[in-house]
Amino acid sequence: MPVIPRFHKNYSYIVNIGLIIFIILVLIQALCPVVSAEDPTHFQNTSPVLDHPKKTILFVSDTSNKYPIFQLWEKGLAQGLAKEKDFTIDLVVEPLDIIRYKDPVYIDQMITLYQYKLEKLKPDAIFTFNQESLDILRRTNSTYIQNIPIITTRMNGTDNPPNILLIPSFPIFFNQTIEMALSLLPDTRHVYIIAGNNPSDNADTLQVKQSIDQMELKVPVEYLTNLTLEELEQRVSSLPDKSIIYYIRYSGDSQGNYYIPTDIVSKIREITDVPIFGGTDTYIGKGIVGGYIPSTPIRGEMVAQTIIDYLHGKTPGDSYFRPSEYMQYVFDWREIKRLGINQSNLPKNAQILYKEDNIYEKYYGPILLVIFIIFVESLLITGLLINRRNRILAERNLKESEERFRVLVEQAPEAITVIDIENNQFINANRNAERLFGYNRDEILKHGLNLLCPPDSTDSIQINRSIQDKMEKVMSGEEVIFEQTIRSIDGVSTPCEIRFVKLPSQKAQLIRASYIDISSYKQTEAELEHRVQTRTNELQIAQEAFKQANIKLNLLSRITRHDILNGVTALLGYLEMSRDLKPSEQIDEYLKSCLNITKIIQSQIDFTSVYDNIGTESPKWQNIELILEKIKSNFSTQLNFHGNVHGIEIYADPLLEKVFFTFIENTIRHSVHATDIWASYELNNTDLIIRYEDNGIGVPNSDKKKIFKRGFGKNTGFGLFISQEILAITQLNIEENGEEGKGVRFEITVPQKQYKL
Repeated sequence: MPVIPRFHKNYSYIVNIGLIIFIILVLIQALCPVVSAEDPTHFQNTSPVLDHPKKTILFVSDTSNKYPIFQLWEKGLAQGLAKEKDFTIDLVVEPLDIIRYKDPVYIDQMITLYQYKLEKLKPDAIFTFNQESLDILRRTNSTYIQNIPIITTRMNGTDNPPNILLIPSFPIFFNQTIEMALSLLPDTRHVYIIAGNNPSDNADTLQVKQSIDQMELKVPVEYLTNLTLEELEQRVSSLPDKSIIYYIRYSGDSQGNYYIPTDIVSKIREITDVPIFGGTDTYIGKGIVGGYIPSTPIRGEMVAQTIIDYLHGKTPGDSYFRPSEYMQYVFDWREIKRLGINQSNLPKNAQILYKEDNIYEKYYGPILLVIFIIFVESLLITGLLINRRNRILAERNLKESEERFRVLVEQAPEAITVIDIENNQFINANRNAERLFGYNRDEILKHGLNLLCPPDSTDSIQINRSIQDKMEKVMSGEEVIFEQTIRSIDGVSTPCEIRFVKLPSQKAQLIRASYIDISSYKQTEAELEHRVQTRTNELQIAQEAFKQANIKLNLLSRITRHDILNGVTALLGYLEMSRDLKPSEQIDEYLKSCLNITKIIQSQIDFTSVYDNIGTESPKWQNIELILEKIKSNFSTQLNFHGNVHGIEIYADPLLEKVFFTFIENTIRHSVHATDIWASYELNNTDLIIRYEDNGIGVPNSDKKKIFKRGFGKNTGFGLFISQEILAITQLNIEENGEEGKGVRFEITVPQKQYKL
C-alpha cells in the first residue's frame, strides 16, 4: 500500500499548485467514465502470452567489438530483428578479432574452436560482412553450417555455395561527395586521395579511380596511397592551401601493419587544417566535414529483413538494398562552423550532427525538471482517490507475478531447486532438475540433500560438511558458486557449476540452487591445456636452438679470429722480408704468397658473413613442399623435379630454405649429367626421414664425411657445412647415404614433436 506524504505548512505554495492540478484532474474524472475497481476485466493484460518459436542469429566479424563499423552493424541488426513478431530471436555476436592476427597456427586453432562453438550454438542463420570471417566459417568443415543460410557482403570467386546469399557491398559514391565538396569550397586547387595499402584498401581505391576517370574534374588529383603512416603524416602536414582531402580508408600498409581507419582520420585531422571528406558514417565526428554516406544501421536493418524472410521460407532479393533507402548527405556541424561554410549551401535534406544547442534547447532539462515536480505532486494528490483501486490491482499483480515466477523457473535452461535449510530438504524442483537427478519431482523432495552427494561416495561426509558451510555463507548475504559432480539414478556423472542464492521469505530460510552442466567447458579447458603444453614444448626447443647457435657463433669467432691473425702475421712477415730485397724472382714469390694469404683472409671474412644469420631468428613451422616450389622458381634448369612431401611441416631455423637451395645448387654445379631430382619422406620409428636425391655422379665414399666440413669442396666449401649448422640449431641430423656413380642421397632426420604430417 503506497504511503502518502504529509506536507509541511511552510510548503503551502506547493499545495496551492497541487490543488489547481487536482481540480483539473477532478474535472477530467467527472467528464470521463470512471472504471470500477470491482471490475477486474478492465485492468487485466488482454494481450495473450504467445509461445513463439526461438531462433538464433549469429553475427560474425573479423574485427573486435571496439571497431566502430562493427558497433553500427550490430545496432542495425538488433533494431531490424526486434521488429519480428512470429519468432523469438536471439542475436549472438562474435567479434573474432582476427584481422590483427595473421599467424596460421592461431587461425587453425580459431577454426577448431569455432567449429565446436557452431555445433553447440546451432544458429538458424549467419551474417558476416567480412571475407576473412566468412573464410573462417567455411573452413570449419562443419556439416551443420552447410545447411543454414549465410548472408555476406564479400565473397571471393564465382563458385558460391547455394546456402550463401551475397548482398550488395557498400558502394563508394565518390562523384556525389567530391562534387558537393567543390561546390561548398569553389576555390579548391588540389584534391588528395588518401587510402591504405592492403587488399581491402586497394579495392576501394580502384573503385574511386574508376569514378575519377568518368568525371571531368578541373582540379588535379593526387593519390597518397602507397605510403607508410609516418610518410603519410609528413605529406599531409605540408599540403598546400586551397586543397581538400578525400579519405577512403587506411586500415593497413604494405609492411603488414594494421590500423583502425577512424583513428587514422582523427590523426590526419590533428596535423592539418585541410578540409577532409569521406564516404563512411564511422568517420563522422572523427574529423571529416561530411559526404554522401551510407547508413550502416539502416543496412543492418535491411540484412535483418533478409534474415526474417529466410526464417519465413521466402527468397529475398536485392530490392531491400536500394541506395536511395540508405544513402544521404551527412555533415559534422563543428567542421562546417570551423570552415565558415554557409549552411544554406548544403544539399537539401542533409543531416547535420553535433550541432550545439541554442539557449532554449540548452536549458530544457531544468524546465522538464520543474514540470516533472509538478507532475509528481499531482500524482500524489490523485493517489488519495485511487488508493483503493491500486490495492486491488496490487493483489492481482502479486498473483500474476507468482505465476510468472513459476513459469520462469519451469522454463529456465538450467536445473533449479529450492532448499529449506531448517529442515535440510528440497521443497521445489523444476523439470531440468528431474532430468539431472533422474528422479521425478516428488522423489527429489523425498530424497533430500543426499542427492548432492550420494551415500556411497568415499568423501560424502566431507562434501556434506562443505555444502552446509556454503549454505551458511549464503544466508549471511554472500552469493556462493562452486563446482560439484552430480550423479543421476542411472549412474551418469555430470560436472556442474552450482550457484546458491538466498531467497526472500518471511516464514523460512530458503536458498535457490541452480545447476549448470559444464561438461563442454571442462573438455574445452583440457584442450586448451594441451595446446599450452604444445606451445611450451616449442618454446623449449627454440631456447635450446638459441643456446646452440650462441655456442657455435662464439666458437666461430675464436677460430676465425685466430685464423685471420695467423694470416696477417704471415703477410706482415713476407712484406718485412721484401723490404730489404732487390727486385728479383724471390720478391715475386713473396708477393704471390701475400696475395694467396689475402685471398684466404677474404674467404674467411666471406664465410663469417654467411654464418652470421644462423640462429638469429626463432625456429618456426615450415612447409617442405612450399619451400621446394619457391626454390625451383629461382633456377633456370632442365632438371625434372619429383616431389612426394605434400603436407609435411617441420620445426626448424628460418634458414631451412638455404639447405634445400644448397642441395639443388650442388646438383646443378657438380652433377652435370643429372636429369632428375627427387624429394620424399618416410617414418623410422618415431623419427621422420626427409630425403633429397638426384641421378648424378654421387659422392665418393672417401668424401662422405668430409663434405660437411668447412672449406671442403670445389667452390667456397661453405654450403653443406652451413646446411649442417642450420639443421643442428633444432637438433636435426643430416647424412649423405647415396651410392657413388648413381647420385647423391641426403637424409635429414627430424625428431618426434618437430614434424607434422
